[in-house]
Amino acid sequence: MNLSTVTQLFSHFGYWIIFPISIIEGPIITIISGFLVSLKLFNLYIIFFVLVIGDLAGDTLYYLLGRYGGQWFLKYFGKRIGATPERILFIEKHFNKHDWKFFLFGKTHAIGSLLLFVAGVIKIKYFRFILYNTIGTIPKTILFLAIGFYFGETYSASAKYLNYFSLIWLSLSLILIIGYIDLKKYLQKTAFKDKI
Repeated sequence: MNLSTVTQLFSHFGYWIIFPISIIEGPIITIISGFLVSLKLFNLYIIFFVLVIGDLAGDTLYYLLGRYGGQWFLKYFGKRIGATPERILFIEKHFNKHDWKFFLFGKTHAIGSLLLFVAGVIKIKYFRFILYNTIGTIPKTILFLAIGFYFGETYSASAKYLNYFSLIWLSLSLILIIGYIDLKKYLQKTAFKDKI
């Protein structure tokens, strides 16, 4: 699939395709959206709004899973993952005391979805949950949009002379970013398991 096919796909489906993808995988689609904004396929302000709402919808899904399915999960799988009642009480105490730090930390780290799930399990008030997640989502979305926009501007400027080189550079950059995010998720997941 080449770049023109991808841009046609996104321009055809527009914001309707961006929203559901942003619920599932926010950072990658935000970078791609920034790139598409630089190509004038999307309006910056509308795409920003769609991405923020999509990211918060994804956060809310994790929260609801924890709130309404967390106790069942802990009952059947808690011992297998080392989630003893004492550890859960310890986590709940610290989470309630430093909830905003946990949410902002989660926005920049791979274990963010786990923190959102835990917030639901311990029934953090939804207003606080969504407030702190919004505060963390806005700068994160701006940053990833800017990265994508920069790639798009670079691609457009060099397209006349280095069309293939720019496409390769963009692809490698995206692969490295995706690889970095996946590696970070894996390392933090294993580190978190060791701590528990």
